[in-house]
Amino acid sequence: MASEEKKIIQILGFSLNDEEYALEIDNVQEIIKPTKATRVPRSKKYILGVINLRGIVLPIIDLSIRFGIEKTDKASKQRIIILKLDNVTIGIMVDSVSEVMEIGTDQIFSNPTIDSTINQEYLKGVCKLGEDRLFTLLNIEKTLEMKV
Repeated sequence: MASEEKKIIQILGFSLNDEEYALEIDNVQEIIKPTKATRVPRSKKYILGVINLRGIVLPIIDLSIRFGIEKTDKASKQRIIILKLDNVTIGIMVDSVSEVMEIGTDQIFSNPTIDSTINQEYLKGVCKLGEDRLFTLLNIEKTLEMKV
């Protein structure tokens, strides 16, 4: 059996309530400061509303609410990560964005036994950076599936 070749990917690190998360950068279009979203009646609680970004109306999802994570008061560092998934543009609100990192696929550990409030299907695994830094790598496509 041939060993799997190590591949390098780029990830974007961000935080929610002082926990570090990451997502693959392939889908990231840009990062913007929060802007007032227009609430959509009868939408899910985690959908903050929609914004108009240079003529494109896109929904903004608060990942803290989506994952049931307690909100912190870090409004000054909050950012919206604009993602392009297939033909859909969507924004996710996070507490702060840290950095873009290159990691090897051998640094991603999938562990289905992680006890988390986050649904396991939303996770790709945990990325180990150095000796003491871990990022939870999100499966952003699954996380953002809009179910009615």
